[in-house]
Amino acid sequence: DHESFLGKRIGPGEWRYLEAVADRHHDEGRFVTLFAYEWTGRSHPGPGHKVVYATAAGSPIVSRDDVPTGTELVSRLHGTDRFCVPHHVGWTGADEAAHDPSVQPVFEICSCHGCYLHARHPLGARGELEGQMIEDLLGRGHRFGFIACSDGHGLLHHHGVGRKRDPFRSGLTAVIAKERTRTAIFEALRARRTYATSGVPIFLDVEAAGRPMGSAIPSATPVLVRARAVGNADVRAISIVTAGGVAASAKGRGPRAEIEATIERGWAYARVEQVDGEMAWSSPVWIDRP
Repeated sequence: DHESFLGKRIGPGEWRYLEAVADRHHDEGRFVTLFAYEWTGRSHPGPGHKVVYATAAGSPIVSRDDVPTGTELVSRLHGTDRFCVPHHVGWTGADEAAHDPSVQPVFEICSCHGCYLHARHPLGARGELEGQMIEDLLGRGHRFGFIACSDGHGLLHHHGVGRKRDPFRSGLTAVIAKERTRTAIFEALRARRTYATSGVPIFLDVEAAGRPMGSAIPSATPVLVRARAVGNADVRAISIVTAGGVAASAKGRGPRAEIEATIERGWAYARVEQVDGEMAWSSPVWIDRP
């Protein structure tokens, strides 16, 4: 939950209890639990909110009451086993000045609050801070992968502002990991081998020059980017999106779809749209000219 919010602060005893609950349900190789809390900075032009993740129990909570700026938080986490994830950036702000890809490897792009890829997204969003959206940040040269989460806080319809009434179907993260362990999942998150969905289990794979989503690829020539998807409903379209817009798009064949596009330079990600309105987005790949 929020580590400090509305006069309530998570103390050391409560945090140890929450860590114990996570450990009790953890089953290495079968069902992985993670340790995390929401650092609750002030809204834009403040640092907004970030979720802090740790690979193991025992890390103390860094509170916004003691560390009030995003730059300080990122500095505190640098070189540790922890990292943080900005979320609902179009509502509370992206804290662009504090971004460090080694500490903020991924951004949350979709949750119960909506989708923050760009303003006026078809899935809707709470708040519309111009210039704070995900594609705005990518366009200014920042690098990070994509995840999605519920952010439901156990609240049905999140005080009535959630875009879906079911808080458990409002955002999912897929992680391409070598095994189902905390270590492997954190390694994949740091490497940006992740993709986001609007809340349903869509399969999505991206390959560029033999490298997975999230990769930065140095190349003196254009690179072929391929994407394939299997939806849990029929796929309306699969697309490759770049800074210049949609580079290529193809209709689905039932629940399956695939697409490829040659990218000269810059970032590109795959987008899946189902006929029921659910969506998925891969982490970008970056084509870097020498």
